This record gives sequence, structure tokens and C-alpha cells, in this order.
Amino acid sequence: MLQALRSTAAGIVAKFLFVFLILSFTIWGIGDYAFLRQSDPTAITVADVTIDSTRLGNEYQRELEQFRRAFGQFDADMARQLGVMDRVIERMIRQILLEKAANELGLRVSDDMVRARVIADPSFRGPGGGFDRGQFLAQIREAGMTEERFVALVRQELERAMIAEAL
Repeated sequence: MLQALRSTAAGIVAKFLFVFLILSFTIWGIGDYAFLRQSDPTAITVADVTIDSTRLGNEYQRELEQFRRAFGQFDADMARQLGVMDRVIERMIRQILLEKAANELGLRVSDDMVRARVIADPSFRGPGGGFDRGQFLAQIREAGMTEERFVALVRQELERAMIAEAL
């Protein structure tokens, strides 16, 4: 009789646990818990423009990389002491405000102005002293950008410079 009671109890308990496991995997899944994570939260909001944490992190990493190129070893402690993150945030806010002002004024930079700015950049000069397209492509590739992205950044920089000069 005791054996029958044990087998009945073990069978019911085992079945209950088995059903519980099936339900839990059905609800939460076996794989990644991506649905529980918030989708890229906003890090900064300036004048109705949001900057997500990924973009802020990318800008911070670019800034750190520039410091590493200039000073050699540069770690997170040094970055914190120098306030690199604060500088990145301030720069991004300033850029957003200047871009917004340029858009409100309808300011547009022509392709000729962008081309002249790129050609005049001394870092893109070849051995003969003139603009070298190979040097240009190598430099922007090293910076982790495409040609289109670089041209867009130069255009934005020129627009911001025009607004800043006017102010």
C-alpha cells in the first residue's frame, strides 16, 4: 500500500513539475530574453531631438580613440578624470542646437563648398602636395567611415560653422 501511495504521489508531482516547466518555457522562451530588455533607451534629449545610448557610446569611443592616437595609452580612468564623456555630451548638444538653427534658417551648404573643404584639407594631400583620393579614402576608412558619411559630416560642420560665425 505504501508503494502504491509513493508511485501515485511521485507520478502526480512529477507531472505537475513537468507541466510547470513546459508552461514556463512557453511563456519566457528558451532563447534570448530580448523582449525583457528596453529597446535602446534615450540618453539625451535636446530641443525635441533624442540621442540614444548607442550613438552616445559610439561618439565616446571615437573620442577615446582620438586620445589613444594622440597620447598612446589612454584608459577609462584617465578619460573619467579628464571629463571626456562630459565633453562628448556638450559637443553633441552644441551640434544639435546649431543644426536646428541652420534648419530653421533654411541654411544649405552647396556641394562645391563641401568639395572645396575636402580638397583643402592638408591631411588628404599626397606626395605632390595636391589632393590625393587614395590618401582621402585611406584616412576616412581608418576613421571607420564611408565616403558618404564623411561628406555628410563635412556638410554639417560647414553649416554649424556658418551659424556659429553669424552668432
